[in-house]
Amino acid sequence: MATNSCAIQIAEREKQLHPPRVRHNPNRIGQIALTLTMMARNSRKADAFIRAVKPAKLPLAPSVTPSHPAFTRKNFVPSNDDTLSNKLKVSTSSVFQSSFNLTLLFGPLENDDVTVTSTSSSFSDDDFEGDYSYIHDTATKFPQTPEKQSLAAKLNVLQQFLPLGNSNQRPLVVGHRGAMYLEPENTLGGFHAAAEVGADAIELDVFLLKCGTLVVFHGDGNDKSPGWLTNYCGINENILDFTAEEARSLRFDPSCPEFVCPEERLHGSFIPTLEEVLLDAKETGIYVKIELKGPGTEIPTLKLVERMGMVDQCSFASFEHSRVENIRKMRPDRLPDGTYKYKTGCLFASDVPDNFIETSLSVGASEVHLKYDTCTKDRVTAIHKAGMKSMAWFRGAPGMREDATHKYWDIQDEDSDCYDTVIKTGVQALCVNKPNLLHQMVQKYGFSEEHVKNVDYEPAMVFQ
Repeated sequence: MATNSCAIQIAEREKQLHPPRVRHNPNRIGQIALTLTMMARNSRKADAFIRAVKPAKLPLAPSVTPSHPAFTRKNFVPSNDDTLSNKLKVSTSSVFQSSFNLTLLFGPLENDDVTVTSTSSSFSDDDFEGDYSYIHDTATKFPQTPEKQSLAAKLNVLQQFLPLGNSNQRPLVVGHRGAMYLEPENTLGGFHAAAEVGADAIELDVFLLKCGTLVVFHGDGNDKSPGWLTNYCGINENILDFTAEEARSLRFDPSCPEFVCPEERLHGSFIPTLEEVLLDAKETGIYVKIELKGPGTEIPTLKLVERMGMVDQCSFASFEHSRVENIRKMRPDRLPDGTYKYKTGCLFASDVPDNFIETSLSVGASEVHLKYDTCTKDRVTAIHKAGMKSMAWFRGAPGMREDATHKYWDIQDEDSDCYDTVIKTGVQALCVNKPNLLHQMVQKYGFSEEHVKNVDYEPAMVFQ
């Protein structure tokens, strides 16, 4: 079976079963043939591979692994060599994973009328060393659409053809505002849920109210003017104008798009104090990443954490880097290994400055937190080389849905492909809205725990 005919069979089957973002690529045949040829040049096994696989029987998916139901014995020509058969299963998985990733490189094409019906004549059963420039030229001559782009391309992880399970790095699972798809965000129930699904840490937002109490809340607005109650509670006021007692009596509006948990879970939920959250975290052992959201929060938060004896269980971060600097000036203590005892992080939004490393170091940050779609492989490498830890933070549920719908064509609404792409940058922690999904991925692929030991907190106990 020639390379071209094998590619055509795979492409035809893929039209029926592959996601729409790949289905309409008219150069798919060339991409698959190029993948087969690239494998052949590396392993010299393509002849056996092409002859053994029955492509028309293989349902394809973006995250194909050797354990996928598609790769069972019935999908292969019978062989007396079990070793060869097993090798072919792995090869099949690799080629389809690589083939899918090549679509990230080539992108969706604008002209759906163009169809590739043949590849270079140098491809045949007996010649897998031929010139494949024709395929490459054909497959890359159409640009990506301006409306959407590839997240993998933006993060510079296109060369990462291996599936997630081949990574040696075990990413830390951080529940963004808890586990917001299970329980209301930034509530005791949400943090309990994050611990129960296996999150290593929780992330939360803190405001200092006019009565002097620290509360956990996010609210509407931006990082320059946060804490508005307009959508969250249906009133045009700010959390900063309330006392803790008044804030506790507020009720969440089920129509707020940020609330993506079952509506009945909102009943009885309230805005907790930071002390209440820390008391529960102390019981579960879950690590707490505190975002200093409101003005004047850094020193009261620091003192509360110290009073509760939780310095080793908490970190402090902010988009307002002066707050990070204030904590470092008060607590410059270092451990015997030279790292800071008090962990602090600089948060960056969409526009990451060229000097973000210098900025973070200048305020004494021990971590850098980048928005997930700015968390490029190069930036992550630079963070680690500078001796700091890294984390990718994800937008709230509506923002992630918007990105998947209008911005990136190679991910869906915060799905496993999205997490997989970000993990491949080498980032050490992911602050996600679906910690249950990320934890399942981590468990499924059996990451080494050595990576976790090099980060500053241990996996949490399950809340009882």
